[in-house]
Amino acid sequence: MSVEKCRETLLKKKKYYENCSCCKVDKLKELKQGLPIREIISLWFFAIYNCLKGSAYMQMEMHANSFG
Repeated sequence: MSVEKCRETLLKKKKYYENCSCCKVDKLKELKQGLPIREIISLWFFAIYNCLKGSAYMQMEMHANSFG
């Protein structure tokens, strides 16, 4: 066996532990291929929600201060 083949086999073999959070993330990364559309959309919704929530709060404060 050449050195290159040994490196390839060592890099491909990964040992995962049962309750290791990092191992679970690595397993998920191996299974998923392509763009993480689901995660991108959920982050986009979270950002939009917080922007709208903040702007509604500022409008309420401006409205309350106009009567003051």
